Amino acid sequence: MSVAVGGVSSLTVDGVPLNVKGNVSIQDGADQHEVVVGLDRVHGHMVKPRAASVKATLTVPGDLDVKALQLKTNATVVVTMRSGKIFALRSAVTTGDFELNVENAELSAEWQGEGEWINTGVAV
Repeated sequence: MSVAVGGVSSLTVDGVPLNVKGNVSIQDGADQHEVVVGLDRVHGHMVKPRAASVKATLTVPGDLDVKALQLKTNATVVVTMRSGKIFALRSAVTTGDFELNVENAELSAEWQGEGEWINTGVAV
């Protein structure tokens, strides 16, 4: 019996399920380390905080209010993976281009906020 290691079971914004077409990616907001290099040697490193993000390609049904989705602030975005892993993005706002391809009803969306992996007993 094989175990699911990839794929998304669901993506919700404030509890409302969205139609995931593909290309869901998560950046969990872990600190970014940057090496400081001088003319003589490596001097050390800096640590910079980052916002977590979720990017997704969605299929837009006729009843989805795209503008309302784009203007949401303080949203909670939850991605549930087929493997059982869950990532929550809290205090989220939409960022980047919120681009709708009308030919195939495909929406490219990105949210940023405070991210956390939810402990489900599945190793992350």
